[in-house]
Amino acid sequence: MTISIIGCQYFDDYQVLKWHLDRFKIMQITTCGENKLDDLVVRYCSENRIHLINRWPGRKQGWFYLCKEYFKLVKSCDLLMAFWYGDSANILGIINKGKKMGKEVMVIRGYHRDKNPL
Repeated sequence: MTISIIGCQYFDDYQVLKWHLDRFKIMQITTCGENKLDDLVVRYCSENRIHLINRWPGRKQGWFYLCKEYFKLVKSCDLLMAFWYGDSANILGIINKGKKMGKEVMVIRGYHRDKNPL
């Protein structure tokens, strides 16, 4: 199974990521971004010897280039896994694109500790 992972900049819980990924027989993970979640995915892939493809589009390339890279990310996966806290319209757009393309989409909701104190 090929999984593409997207997520917000606030996600930083390795155990939650591991728990969700361990349920699947993964051959490859593709990720796109420059945040803490991507560092966790790199760690997971290295610990479990899973092939990782990083698509680091970088914002300096422009918005159109960024959209094309996200489209490739969604197109190439069997499962789109999104760690979404409800505050990013970009992640919501990618989730909706995955659903329209008929991809299996798994949304893991969370909260930002600074915005939602316990």
